[in-house]
Amino acid sequence: SGWVAITVWQQDNGKWADNVYAKVEIATGKPFDFRVEVTAAEIRAIVDGTQRVAWAHGGREMHTRWDVGANDRVVWLEGLKAEPLVPAKK
Repeated sequence: SGWVAITVWQQDNGKWADNVYAKVEIATGKPFDFRVEVTAAEIRAIVDGTQRVAWAHGGREMHTRWDVGANDRVVWLEGLKAEPLVPAKK
């Protein structure tokens, strides 16, 4: 078992703030698919094809670093890429 969260660094107090958080069943030793989607309105985290959390960012822009992290875990990432979302077919 594990969890997924979308957090923001709060410059004023030097702490991470969880905007959204959800427990997710992740089997030890088994690969899983993890995606982060960023749109003009929100950020979504998707695990094994199921959206687990979404946060409406209000158009916030990112001008500093961003991370995908695994706290207190030994982890490796394969196939990490950033690409535009394909528009939905009408």
